[in-house]
Amino acid sequence: MDHAWLLDFLALARAGSFSKAAQHRNTTQSTLSKRIRALEQWADVELFDRSSLPVRLSEAGRALEPGAQEIADLLVQSRNRARLAAGRIQSAVALAATHAIAFSFFPGWLTAIERDLGRFPLKLDCHRADRCFQWLEQGDVEFAICHVPERPMESLGANRFASIVIADDDAVPVSVPDAAGSPAYPIPGKAGQRTAYLSLAAGSWTGSAVRVLLAEREPAPMLETVFESPLTEAVKSMAVNGHGLAWLPRSLVGGELASGRLVAAAGPDWTVPMRICLFRSNRSLSARGEALWRHLLNSAQRRVSDNPP
Repeated sequence: MDHAWLLDFLALARAGSFSKAAQHRNTTQSTLSKRIRALEQWADVELFDRSSLPVRLSEAGRALEPGAQEIADLLVQSRNRARLAAGRIQSAVALAATHAIAFSFFPGWLTAIERDLGRFPLKLDCHRADRCFQWLEQGDVEFAICHVPERPMESLGANRFASIVIADDDAVPVSVPDAAGSPAYPIPGKAGQRTAYLSLAAGSWTGSAVRVLLAEREPAPMLETVFESPLTEAVKSMAVNGHGLAWLPRSLVGGELASGRLVAAAGPDWTVPMRICLFRSNRSLSARGEALWRHLLNSAQRRVSDNPP
């Protein structure tokens, strides 16, 4: 099996359109379609429901998606390690981040850093938060950037590493709007009806924090889980395409909220406060890594002095 098939599969799952996925993969729509068919023949199942637009993952496709993402991430990580060992990447600062951070927050954050420090070699690996911390502990990366609930859970293990809060964020319940502009999937729900719920699966700290919030609510909201994935981008795609209610980082859905493609499904008391934190390895950092850490420490101290409690 060609690993490009998996990358095409993930691109189509997120884009919901062969033309958009082909553009993202820098190939033709015909080529991408052939590779998706080849993957389906290899798996001996239909991975997409092509009967309507946007194209959606079939049940079999949803089952394949987490493993496909993990394999794709592992290949990128292994390639970067090989290039680093061969001297193709010189003195790169190695970071790990969740997919939600990488897709939304990271590019703008890096732009601001480079304005102060200049451009520097960088290697970014993406995975679930627990895997990012595993890489950090093993010394595979110097830093990890993750969403952390304002009310930390013991299972996070984040207290094993020095950290800096680099931004505030929150997980907001969102839904597509109905004809009147109200949430099509509201909280706590319509009388006598369960609200379709798009859940972030185990391994997502945002999902875990939402489950804590829901468990504390009395009476509990009437939710029916119709989709579950550890990939925040996959849950976002399902929400934007009108499949249900989802809690997602505001940094990830800010554009959709501003444009009206998504609306808040409930008031602020249903919001989960989060922070975006950068954690450093307990091992010695590279010279560039130490320079980045000192810069972020100074920036954090300036924010505190400019905004005293």
